[in-house]
Amino acid sequence: MIKTKQQHNKQNNMIIKQMNKAQRTITDLVQRGITILNVEMARQKPRIEIQTPRNLIGESLVIRGTKNGIREEFNFSTHNGCIIFWKA
Repeated sequence: MIKTKQQHNKQNNMIIKQMNKAQRTITDLVQRGITILNVEMARQKPRIEIQTPRNLIGESLVIRGTKNGIREEFNFSTHNGCIIFWKA
């Protein structure tokens, strides 16, 4: 299926909004002294990986699992419409 110009513009506008959310969130996190490790823009909400924070406003969700026999624990939080996560 070939996309129309309207569909392209809608998709481009969505990406621009995601980038603006991510930029605002990254700026806020950096001002709080938090180190940004990675940013993923390929999802509906931007995902920002950070080093373990000393102080992050809000609640976080902890997900525990085992990958290749290694136990991992990730913390997730949201801020300005972005998903923020870090390894515990």
